[in-house]
Amino acid sequence: QKAGEEIDHLQFQNGRVTKQLSSVTQQLEEQKQRQTHQSGWSVGGLISGKQQQEAVQKAGEEIRVLQNELVMKIQENEELHMQVFEARKQHEEESQRLQEAGSVAERDLAARSAELEAERQKCARLLQETESQAAEIHRLTEAVAASTALADSLRSSLEAERREARAHEKSL
Repeated sequence: QKAGEEIDHLQFQNGRVTKQLSSVTQQLEEQKQRQTHQSGWSVGGLISGKQQQEAVQKAGEEIRVLQNELVMKIQENEELHMQVFEARKQHEEESQRLQEAGSVAERDLAARSAELEAERQKCARLLQETESQAAEIHRLTEAVAASTALADSLRSSLEAERREARAHEKSL
């Protein structure tokens, strides 16, 4: 933006110097035409001719100064155009690089999101399996307890029958 303002300023200055150069060139041409039409033989004519020569020299000096200024402004303008071009090029390259980095980041995020979702589903499945196995363990624990109670009961009954059989054996 600053470079754009500088370019506008230089273009304005360039226009101004060009107008001044045109004006001085026109004055110089008018002086030359007047000088060729006047007679240089009279004393008054020689003085005015000398004054005209000084005016022409002065105008020539002004033209050279203005031409030098114009050349300098043109060079400054070209340099600023190059700087603006380079800045735009760098901006476009940086923008492209950032867009590519953003695309890579988006793809990476999508892949990681898919991985995370797969892991969540796996965790949910494992939790469900754990709960199912815990229920199975509880059922088997109750079955073992019931079997142990039954075995104890059968052992007691068997022991009672043995005692009764021994007692019956002794009685016979």
